[in-house]
Amino acid sequence: MTRRIVGVYTHPHPDLSAPYFRETLRGIRRLFSPRRIVLRLNPLVLPADGALFLAPSRDDARLLSYRKTGRPLVLLQSVSRRCLSVDMDNEGAARRAVRYLISLGHERIAVLNGKMEMKNARDRYAGYRKELGNHRLRRLSRWKGDGRFDRRRGFRAMRRILSASPRPTAVFAANDHMALGAMEAIRRAGLDVPKDISVVGFDDVTEARRSDPPLTTIRQPLEEMAVMAAKLLLKEMEGKLPKKRPAPVVLQGRLVIRESCRKI
Repeated sequence: MTRRIVGVYTHPHPDLSAPYFRETLRGIRRLFSPRRIVLRLNPLVLPADGALFLAPSRDDARLLSYRKTGRPLVLLQSVSRRCLSVDMDNEGAARRAVRYLISLGHERIAVLNGKMEMKNARDRYAGYRKELGNHRLRRLSRWKGDGRFDRRRGFRAMRRILSASPRPTAVFAANDHMALGAMEAIRRAGLDVPKDISVVGFDDVTEARRSDPPLTTIRQPLEEMAVMAAKLLLKEMEGKLPKKRPAPVVLQGRLVIRESCRKI
């Protein structure tokens, strides 16, 4: 059997040690490896057999170029009318996380945003805004931080937010890396999680379960989404999809309650 090549495109400088990438790539490999399909990460030459794009930005030149070739293509963590796609309801999941904080009595809720050029980051922020608006709660600029989905940036953004007056009693971070950075900033400021500030993350990476305290978060079915995207791409490569393109696949996240939040 001739080996086929699939390109997996991420943002230009991915941290492949991050749990997000490990779990996503594990799901893709689970389907492709037994079929002798070779993965190439961010290849410079557009692959002939197919491509998966992970959370592409709106102006990703590689995606625009690949779409013009007409070759098999699936977007993962993005919704498109032009391409096959698999995503999660990021906005709904973010609303669920913020609603949980509100149910605990929190009214001053900060946010740490991801890379806003990415759809999942914009959707998570929209969920935060809509849920606060639904409960007529204040949303102050000094309670908003730009963490870019990065732990160190999340740490720095949370450190700045802690200087705000009044200080928030809770923070919703758009991914677990930023949430873990925020928890570190809170501890270094001499404060306690969750006694002084409750923290909720997003993704449910392995480190979230092992943090001190264990992190309340949204469980994103990363590996399941990756398998579904890989299956769609395989069917497209083998010409087994119906003429009518399948609608975007959208999965639901689940709130996982641990010990990083408390009632006030």
